[in-house]
Amino acid sequence: LGTTNTIIGRHSSLTTSVYRGLRNAEFCQNVALLCLVANGIIVPWHRKENSGLEVQEGEFQSLPFIRVEAGNADLVRDRIEKAGGWWTQINQKIYSPIAAMIEIANDSNSTSLIAKESSVSTRLAMKIEDMYVAVGGTPDDLPSDFKVRRVGGSGPFHFLHLHGMDEMKRNKIIEDHRTANGVNPGSRHTFAALIKLESGFTPFKEFVPSPTYRTSLSAEQVQAESSGVKNILEKDLLKYLKNLVGFGTRAIDKANAPQVKAYIQNQFEEAGLKTCQQPVMVNGILSHNVLAFLPSASTDASFVILGAHYDSRPFEGAAPGAEDNGSGSAALLTIARTMGKAGIANKHHVVFSAFTGEELGLYGSGAFVNEFGTWGSECSKVVAGFSKSSFLQVEEKTVANTSQSSSSLLSEYCKAAIIMDEIGWASDKFPEHTVTLETREFSQPYMEHLAAASGEYNGKSSELGKLNIQSSYTPFGSDHMPFLNNGRPAVLTINGDDEAYPNYHKPTDTIENVNLKLATKIARMNFAALLRMANED
Repeated sequence: LGTTNTIIGRHSSLTTSVYRGLRNAEFCQNVALLCLVANGIIVPWHRKENSGLEVQEGEFQSLPFIRVEAGNADLVRDRIEKAGGWWTQINQKIYSPIAAMIEIANDSNSTSLIAKESSVSTRLAMKIEDMYVAVGGTPDDLPSDFKVRRVGGSGPFHFLHLHGMDEMKRNKIIEDHRTANGVNPGSRHTFAALIKLESGFTPFKEFVPSPTYRTSLSAEQVQAESSGVKNILEKDLLKYLKNLVGFGTRAIDKANAPQVKAYIQNQFEEAGLKTCQQPVMVNGILSHNVLAFLPSASTDASFVILGAHYDSRPFEGAAPGAEDNGSGSAALLTIARTMGKAGIANKHHVVFSAFTGEELGLYGSGAFVNEFGTWGSECSKVVAGFSKSSFLQVEEKTVANTSQSSSSLLSEYCKAAIIMDEIGWASDKFPEHTVTLETREFSQPYMEHLAAASGEYNGKSSELGKLNIQSSYTPFGSDHMPFLNNGRPAVLTINGDDEAYPNYHKPTDTIENVNLKLATKIARMNFAALLRMANED
């Protein structure tokens, strides 16, 4: 180990013993030189503060990473590619089999790169064709056969080295895991999907609107938007949040469930909105989405949706659910009140939806999408009262076939949705408040509305301070999924690093954990974006 240029051949008996020694965490912390094992060849690697290995469970070597800053990330990625390597990046870590061969040299004036010469860079064991990403949960939430092959990752993204494991075997592992553990598409802490890793995979990226972005709001609507943003205040979110948390639990099978729904519906009605409850069966329990409508007078209006789930966990005992999802529900009520009282004449109908059954598996949002435009007899009557629009004519023609009707209405009249889930926890991982816009690429036009609106109202000089925006195109685990899975644009707005929230689904998910400034910034962004969506041509 002390000889820098030593290379131990693939058949040497030292290879196994040195590798085993290096996998010992205490040993790795105290030795000055580490070795990278690749195809049985040990290559010397000088430890440095900006790179490392994450200690993994199982029999597979870790995927090296190098820690970068914004100013040198491009240089590192470029150097890896020129050396014939592949890379993936999560936040400030760039992972690559050859990350250990890249050294960043810093001085007071510049940042440069020095590539370490290596004759084995193209012979490394971790080939990109053998690499996958498991999405969702922690390492402990992964199928056991995947967990032992986890070689790196962060948050809900886990890099797996699946050499020698064919598609049939992978699918069998997933099927067995879901059979044993059940499937809950509404949980952010559950293994959700396995995707093929491609070089350059970066689950979180800074998102800025296009330089050519323009809003279609009239001068009067721009003034209404500005006034509305100013009326979305921390104290109002706190009022709604206290009332929601005050129920003790919002689990849908508890005796107070009717009171929870009545409270939400009353707040919508006080905002001057038309309301109804959509019946939803959740694991044999009758629950309801609480819907509120701000109708448009236009005869060719579509629907834009702002949604948040109101149910909470744990399922038994105290379940205050302040962050998850009292924060999103409080913002929903605040935005509904602001838009309802503003008297804005929009081009499209606006639906405010408090979804039920998210925690048990996206039941409320699933029913909303599956029954789009009908939403049960009570809501159908409310919608029928808007006007005899082309939307209603389509509904009347196809009313004999509800599923066909809903499918037709969804594809033709569901413009887009904004979903709010966990918008109030400020992770110390970020130096500034950060929100993630999570969706698929076809929703990007609506991400533009969100990012542009935030840039105007959540800048550095704004009252509440800057809100950083990052994108993720690997969606899972919340109420945007039924929309996306049916081809409709939907963007989840969720505080950055949400999987690290230590009080997730615990009785300790209390108001003290909610950062009202962060929640208010996200609510202001969503209000302005919703208004812009509601007035697109």
